[in-house]
Amino acid sequence: MKACDYLIDEQHETEVQCFYSPFFAEKENKEKYTWHTGGSLKTFKTGDTLPLETLYYSYPDDFCIVLNPVANPYQLALVEKGKFIGFIKDALDAPEHITSFYTFKGYKTRAQNSKEAKQYIEEYQQQIDKEKPNLSELTLKWIEPLTSEQKLGELVDCYVWARNNPEDERFEDDPHYIEDILLSIKEFAEENPHTFTSFVSKHKIQI
Repeated sequence: MKACDYLIDEQHETEVQCFYSPFFAEKENKEKYTWHTGGSLKTFKTGDTLPLETLYYSYPDDFCIVLNPVANPYQLALVEKGKFIGFIKDALDAPEHITSFYTFKGYKTRAQNSKEAKQYIEEYQQQIDKEKPNLSELTLKWIEPLTSEQKLGELVDCYVWARNNPEDERFEDDPHYIEDILLSIKEFAEENPHTFTSFVSKHKIQI
């Protein structure tokens, strides 16, 4: 199943993968790990409120989503006061008060204004046009790494989802998944006690 959501206005529709849904799987060596798919096939129209915060991710009320240049005549999607406002053809036309720009996959860029967002988009386009793109170099320059809190949030978000959906068919081949993810959370807490304590207190959750 395709993992994405859709943004739609009167003239355009595009896929985004920044409103993650919990999931789990196994690596080739059968080691279990948790991750998030890029969406749940929801459609958001102009004026709709967006799901800006979960245990895993948190977007500001006002920001722009940098759209996939391969599939879009528009460069940005504008979010204001938590709602999808519409598309922007040229990143230089982003409102001055927008200082946060996230990729269509949900990664925070280091761009803090429209000019920097435009530069990131141009460099991204240059890389994907190459026969052998060097996206790792682009990522190091422009993309903020995940914080420890985000890494813990991904684990906890998956745990809460699994705990609330014990009959999900995806657990049929792995009935011990919840126990395994709890172990991963415990290991994180032992290695990062301050982050763990702060996270639990902030979100008022019991694990």
